[in-house]
Amino acid sequence: MKHYIFILLAICLAFASNANAQAGVNKIKIRSYSSEQFSKQIRNPKIIVVDVRTAKEYNEGHIAEADLNIDVLKSNFAYHAHRELPRNRTIALYCKGGVRSKRAAKILMEYGYKVFDLDKGYDDWVKAGMPTEKTTK
Repeated sequence: MKHYIFILLAICLAFASNANAQAGVNKIKIRSYSSEQFSKQIRNPKIIVVDVRTAKEYNEGHIAEADLNIDVLKSNFAYHAHRELPRNRTIALYCKGGVRSKRAAKILMEYGYKVFDLDKGYDDWVKAGMPTEKTTK
C-alpha cells in the first residue's frame, strides 16, 4: 500500500512541476513597440530586423530595413532562425498584424534570444506612412 501512495505522490509532483514550468513559458513578457517606437529602435545597426511572414507577403512589400525573412509558420522556423541569427544581437520581429511576431518572439526567447516586436504589425507600419519596399524579381 505504501508503494502505491509513493507512486501516486510522485505522479502528482511531476504534474505540478510540469504545470509550473508551462506557466513560466506562458508568462514570457514580450517587448512590443508602436510603429514610431519600432522605427527608432531599428535605426540601431546592431539590431537585426526579421519579417516572419510568408515569402509571398514579404515580396509584396516589407519594412525597408528588413534584414531577413523567416516564415514562423513553417515547421523549420527554429532551425532557420538558429542558422541565420546570432544570439549576441537583438532581434526585431514583425508580421502582418502582430500575432505571428509574438509567436516567433516566444520561440526565440525560449532559446535565449533578446527580441522585441512591432505590436500591430506591417499593416500598422504602412498606415503610419513608414518606409517600405518590394522585392523585385
